Amino acid sequence: MRRLIKLFALLLIVFISFPAFSADGDWWNGKPISAFTFSGLRNVKERSVSQVVGKYIGEAFSDELFNEITNELYSQSWMSWFEAEAVPVGESEDLQIHLTIYENPYISKVSVSGNDRLRARTILDSQNIAQGNYYGFNELEANKELVRSAYLSRGYRDIEVDAEVGENQDDNTVEITYTVSEGKQHKIRDISFMGIEGITAKELEKLISSKAKSFFHAGNYQASNIESDKNDILSYYATKGYPDAAITSVDVDLTGEEDEKVKYLSVAFNIEEGKLWKIGEISYSGNTLFSSSQIEKKITISSGDPYNLIDLYRMIDSIASLYYDNGYIRANLNPVETRDEENGLISYRIEITEGPQSVVDEIIISGLTKTKPHVFERELEMKVGDVFSRADYIQSQQNLMNTGLLKGIRAQLYPATSEDGVIVEYIVEEGNQMELQFGATFGGNVEGFPVSGFLQWSDKNLGGSGRTFGVSTTLSPSTQNVSLSLSDGWVGDKRWSNGIVLSVERNAREGALQRNRGSNYYDGRDDDKITFPYGYEDAGSWYSRDVTPEANYLMDYEYWKISLGYNTGYTWVWNPGSLSISGGITIGLNHALYDDNQYDPYELLIKRYHEKWQFSNRLSLGISWDGRDLKTNTTRGYVVSLNYTYAGGALFGLSNYNRLGGSFSAYHSLFSVTTEENERKSLVLSGTTNLSFMLPQYWNNTDSEYLHGKGWGWYPPQYGATQYEMLYIDGMNIGRGFSVVADQAFLWHNQIDLTWPLVTGIVGLEGFVSATGVSSRLEDLDRWNNIDWYFAAGGGIKMMIPGFPIGLYLVKNATWTDLDGFAFESGPMFSSSDRKDSGLRLVLAITTSLY
Repeated sequence: MRRLIKLFALLLIVFISFPAFSADGDWWNGKPISAFTFSGLRNVKERSVSQVVGKYIGEAFSDELFNEITNELYSQSWMSWFEAEAVPVGESEDLQIHLTIYENPYISKVSVSGNDRLRARTILDSQNIAQGNYYGFNELEANKELVRSAYLSRGYRDIEVDAEVGENQDDNTVEITYTVSEGKQHKIRDISFMGIEGITAKELEKLISSKAKSFFHAGNYQASNIESDKNDILSYYATKGYPDAAITSVDVDLTGEEDEKVKYLSVAFNIEEGKLWKIGEISYSGNTLFSSSQIEKKITISSGDPYNLIDLYRMIDSIASLYYDNGYIRANLNPVETRDEENGLISYRIEITEGPQSVVDEIIISGLTKTKPHVFERELEMKVGDVFSRADYIQSQQNLMNTGLLKGIRAQLYPATSEDGVIVEYIVEEGNQMELQFGATFGGNVEGFPVSGFLQWSDKNLGGSGRTFGVSTTLSPSTQNVSLSLSDGWVGDKRWSNGIVLSVERNAREGALQRNRGSNYYDGRDDDKITFPYGYEDAGSWYSRDVTPEANYLMDYEYWKISLGYNTGYTWVWNPGSLSISGGITIGLNHALYDDNQYDPYELLIKRYHEKWQFSNRLSLGISWDGRDLKTNTTRGYVVSLNYTYAGGALFGLSNYNRLGGSFSAYHSLFSVTTEENERKSLVLSGTTNLSFMLPQYWNNTDSEYLHGKGWGWYPPQYGATQYEMLYIDGMNIGRGFSVVADQAFLWHNQIDLTWPLVTGIVGLEGFVSATGVSSRLEDLDRWNNIDWYFAAGGGIKMMIPGFPIGLYLVKNATWTDLDGFAFESGPMFSSSDRKDSGLRLVLAITTSLY
């Protein structure tokens, strides 16, 4: 019945809607539309219709405008049909349009019955009808087929799917119920290859997507896979010298083995391999634009080589690229094959038709909704007037995707109106360019409270300009931070990035040591062991202590830090990866607040930061090579970087040090499996090594309180940096499971991880081993034994949600020092009373990932 109504709607456009604007002459033409009114609405809100037609208010009525309004209305999922009536507005020149709406039914429920092996959620996700949408009467059959395909892809050969539509005329709603008869699931018990001699079964088993049931493979039978497997087998034979190989049949038989829910199959591919061939002579003709020597450099196949169709295609494509990259896109290469049956040789003569050179007449970027054209135009490797190059054509497409602003892109070529011209069009689909993240982070500040809430908002395409603007805040009982950032990756048509960051941070630090009146201030290094805090009578008792001073001897203070940073860099992009050189400068102001009448800090720097706002300035330089495979396989790649920080010195400020660090990180997928839910999961092996040094700085150390102050000169980093500006093991991401080991001048961290996704993109299993070497003095690196090593190994789960990088691990720790040798660390979990070094630690840690 409703299908008849849908057809009748088309007639009403002509016989009802159009006469409303045709009776009594054409008095409405040219009159401005002052309002739209509605009737007949049931489940659709009036504001939803107003959003569609409201933009036409104020427009002068015309037949063309009414056709546009009609098209807009019929593009809405809730629209079945409508009637329109022109209404004059009193004595004015205005016009109102009254729309009587007949809605598509509202989908109140979608459910599944009869399912046993597949969850209802999985079935419903495979089709497109959803609760809260509107029902179109031609949708049901197509979605039944989608449900059927979901079962077939999981091995249910006997699946039957029916669907019912329950209509409620009173409220114009429908309930959709899929009824499935699953039958038994079919799994492959074994796969065989009949008639093979030149190729082994093991080679073919690795090649095809159909797999026998095993620990790593579900073994679900999919008829669609058999066809693709046949093509893969024949393609493989063509690379091994058998261009005439054929698959005469594929036998799929029940083995007779079955249980309550599964039937098992045997699959046999019957193959006729044909004759083994080799390459004869490769010749060419028709080249005038390029010399024979240039063509021959592209010929990588020699007479006598085994016949390999892939190598042949690559060779022809290489010759074609010589033409295409120089603008001859109309060039045609026709390989003519001849066979020498007696000697088993196949020869090819490549007939070249060169054609004219093409020039780029126009470049069109269509589909833009927010982004200004120049943001994408600057990413293009080709310009109008350039000779067309296929390499630039493809690289431009990749550059556009690398902006991170697009969800999809298609590229097309058209002939131009000018002779030999070509038009290049990139059809883009913009993605979500704003991000809002909130939640909690763990760790990250070794001095503060380990858990903090965060809120981050960023617009990656501010005003369509391609600039990124972000606001972030961090809140915890001990730390509050807010920062604003603005960055742009380009200057004109150069990949020259620039950015500024303004941040304000407050730290409430508790339990700090106070100076004893009989002691000097602690300047950060007390090699002579003559300083001691409040709560101890002398330095000897302090340095032989077993416990820290009692709480009444300690002090609290607030530490404020305001910083303004500027960073800049340049990036070169090539097919193998990207090279980036960067630099930046940060101007920081620091101040410590406490009651002078009540507290006197043990650490000299706290006192100095309390006396007035003090500068802490630094300059950073960096270079990195990003070799990650972001195009075809995101589970492999590497990143190598080198970074240098210059703090204080000629920049002045209380912090004075040089830090040099380098890192190398890589990851690779060991193997992948496809689950019964058709989800591909990969076991990823990753590794990283970080090497960092705190180097001496040349600065003016004249403070009389400093035992080492002698004016301008080179000073070890310990004299110009706080213990947390030095290198340190944080116990979470570096040296997982250990307490904080701060005040180090050398750090070498190495870690290997194995990661398996439990729920893709949400949570994964991780196992790791790490070794971290540290030394508090660079002078001690003259002997390998002077490096203290901290080892950690364990496993657990980690969150893989962006902005929530935490993991929970059971960890076993060990150390090696020159004095004590190798020793395991004790832990509270699963410890034994018989062994002091037994037990594991439960570690809540921040995590990082390259992929």
